[in-house]
Amino acid sequence: MFNLSGVSGLAEQDISKVSFQYGTSLNETRIPGNPSTTPSPVREVPEPSATAAIGLLALSSLGLLKKKSHESKTSV
Repeated sequence: MFNLSGVSGLAEQDISKVSFQYGTSLNETRIPGNPSTTPSPVREVPEPSATAAIGLLALSSLGLLKKKSHESKTSV
């Protein structure tokens, strides 16, 4: 939400040609400022627990591979 304060006698209809820009570059996403006609963009973000589970799985797989490699070298 955007709050404009310190201005008296200003109605919503008096404000026009407003856009909102995300980020710092001029070529990044720019959204017109009329929320009733323009839906906000929705980006899919993976759940933190799913990301953590994938990372844990990768680490445990690497650990098992290292253990098998070490066992095969010592058994010869």
